[in-house]
Amino acid sequence: MELTTIHADLTAREAWNLAQFIKRLRFDQCYELTDSGYSRRDREAQAYEMLAAIDKVGRALKDAGYAPR
Repeated sequence: MELTTIHADLTAREAWNLAQFIKRLRFDQCYELTDSGYSRRDREAQAYEMLAAIDKVGRALKDAGYAPR
């Protein structure tokens, strides 16, 4: 699997609000945003991949000091 590194410059407020969003994001919200033409199984897989990627961003925010409880 090939990895991609991203870099984003955020203000402290942006970082905090993004961390809050990540904390509150749920599977059903990701599922709803998948391609409706996919099978249920494929949509679920895509939603889980979204959450896994978002979790990585959340961990990076936590490491930078933005970890809402």
